[in-house]
Amino acid sequence: EDSRRLVLNALASTKNGFTGTQQLFSEGVDGQVRFVQEQLIPKVEKAMGEACEMALETYNEITSKALVLYNDHLAAAINEKIVPVLDEHVYPVWNQKAVPLIDQCTDH
Repeated sequence: EDSRRLVLNALASTKNGFTGTQQLFSEGVDGQVRFVQEQLIPKVEKAMGEACEMALETYNEITSKALVLYNDHLAAAINEKIVPVLDEHVYPVWNQKAVPLIDQCTDH
């Protein structure tokens, strides 16, 4: 009887230890999840938003400067010399050879 009681007490003690450990582990994981959701994700989202805004501003600035340079220095020559060659020699071949292949690939 004493040995049975001793074994039952040992099992109960072990069970309580496992339960306590599981609760501590669960609280630790919950705390980490809460930290990630409440602090880390908002900070990352804010940083990503700021980075995207800066990238867009930089892109717009560079594009507008490039467009001015293109219009001032290249557009007339390209329209006079290159566009006719593209229209006469490149685009017809493109339309005849490449477009059907692209269409065929996109149909699948």
